[in-house]
Parts: sequence; structure tokens; C-alpha cells
Amino acid sequence: MSKISISIPGELHSELERLGVVLAYMVGNPTPYTPESLLVMAAEQLIYRMREKTDKSISDALIPASMELLAGKGKLICTIGQYIEKKEIRIKVIQESSKVPVSTLYAIAAGERMPSIDVLLRLLPGLHYPSLDEIFYRAP
Repeated sequence: MSKISISIPGELHSELERLGVVLAYMVGNPTPYTPESLLVMAAEQLIYRMREKTDKSISDALIPASMELLAGKGKLICTIGQYIEKKEIRIKVIQESSKVPVSTLYAIAAGERMPSIDVLLRLLPGLHYPSLDEIFYRAP
């Protein structure tokens, strides 16, 4: 896989930086999104919509994630338990919306189990669609 290099004009770069700060604030991410990561997210959404070829994809949720998380460097650690505590979300509420067994939810929250993609996607509505950086990190 080859790397892609992009050049962003100075005036547009500062506008994208401001947008990165606002979007990060909106999703509760303490680190602003870089202009490059915003462009990658926009391109991913465009590709997704082109593949879907339907108007329904416009209402789909966008789950942001930093390039550091997506890069795959280091072990992926799940912090859903800390997120649930921080946001004061009850496991019972998440279970009712996701239909994931309570025992599985407790194992994930305790860090004893990594959620599968299927389980993660089912949990996201009950977690109020956090950015992936709020519920995962990469350990060196």
C-alpha cells in the first residue's frame, strides 16, 4: 500500500484547523482533528456513499477516529468501562438498546474481553456514538 501525500493551501489549512477544533469539541475529543485526518474522514464517507448509491446513507452516523488509532501501531486497548463510568451510563440501559448479554457487557467494561465488530456496532447507540478515540487507545 503506497502513501498518499497531499498539499493544503495555507488559508484552507487554517480553516480546516478551526473545523478540526470544533468537530473534536462536538464529539468530546480533547485533541483537535488535523486537516489531513478531516480530509481522510470526508473521503471515507464519500467512498461509502458512492458504494451505497442510495439517499439513506446521508443519515448514517459518522464515527470519528484519529489517525493514530487507525494506524494500527501498538496494542489496541478497550476503555469502554472507563467511558461508561465517566458518562455515568448504566449497563442496563446499554443492554436494553443493544441486546448484548449483560455478562458480555460486564466483561467488556472490566477490560476482560474485546468487543467484536458486531457487538461494538450494537453498543454504539447506547454509548451515544462516541468517537473511537474515547473508547479505544493504542498502547506502545
